[in-house]
Amino acid sequence: MRDEARLIKADGTKPRLHDLRHFYGQMAADAGLHEKQIMALMGHSTTRMSARYSKYGREARSLLAENVANRIAAKVPL
Repeated sequence: MRDEARLIKADGTKPRLHDLRHFYGQMAADAGLHEKQIMALMGHSTTRMSARYSKYGREARSLLAENVANRIAAKVPL
């Protein structure tokens, strides 16, 4: 699959399968998925394994929090 997709890393080498798995976890965190959701998707047995990706989801978490704040503000009369 990796060869068919012609994936190449910035240094010109082919990514290892583990690199692709790690990238998947990063993208899940960036999409705003919770550690338990990432754990289920990646087949981890504990959230400790999934927690390593949470640092990548900061921007997504900020956007989600802003969305919640906007929804609350829309319900609060001024």
